[in-house]
Amino acid sequence: MEMVREIFGDPIHADFTLNWCFCSTSGVHGSYSTLDDEQNYFDDPAKFIEENGGEPYEPNVTITIVKPRVVQIGSGSPHITEEDIDYLRDLVRRTLKGVKKSQKGNQ
Repeated sequence: MEMVREIFGDPIHADFTLNWCFCSTSGVHGSYSTLDDEQNYFDDPAKFIEENGGEPYEPNVTITIVKPRVVQIGSGSPHITEEDIDYLRDLVRRTLKGVKKSQKGNQ
């Protein structure tokens, strides 16, 4: 999460036509967990662990960051805290708006 916060900082001031954040991209690069899944864990960790086989659990979500102007893509599955969930939801919402804005005139 440290790298994500370094790239985007405060989402209010980030330029989402330059950097995009997508969550739950899974595949071979990480988990299939969504932000909703992780929120369920934080809402009731004991219940979540019991319903998922009783194994110890570290909350994480696969994140893909796209930098279209410099043609870079990076991904990872950082461990997240409950506070990270709202931050990531905000990044995804702003990313979707940024993608749309960046493609104005191409639709």
